[in-house]
Amino acid sequence: MAEKGKIVVDAKFVVFLIALVILATSGSALLTSRLLAQPKVVEAVEDKPEFGPRVEFDAITVNLQNGVLGQKAPLIRVKLVVELGTEKIPDDFDVYKPVLQDKVIELLRSKTATDLTGGEGQIRLRQEIRKAFNEILPREPVTSVYFTEFLIGN
Repeated sequence: MAEKGKIVVDAKFVVFLIALVILATSGSALLTSRLLAQPKVVEAVEDKPEFGPRVEFDAITVNLQNGVLGQKAPLIRVKLVVELGTEKIPDDFDVYKPVLQDKVIELLRSKTATDLTGGEGQIRLRQEIRKAFNEILPREPVTSVYFTEFLIGN
């Protein structure tokens, strides 16, 4: 018989408690080592796009085509920058600049305000200008056309 005032503990219970203490200690040691470990520094390599040299054109203001007779033709004012895919601006680029500006005027005068309204119209115009410039310039150097000013009004 068990004596009065003594607690009887089953052996299975003791083994379970010892295993639980070992498991808790191991888990906390692992967690602590992972939290306190120095994080590995990984250099973030950002892929920044490389831009080529750019040429800015003067503002061009022209009348657009008018789809309605008797109404005043709307005006458009654009200022654009052309990006080249070359290392530097070719020395003879200034020779072509008046011809390129004339080509922009020709393209703009063939458009209506509806043609150029919205993002899609401007994207198409950029593509047309780029294609026209590359047909004029040797070695097709123009990679992008950017509008720094684009106003349509009466």
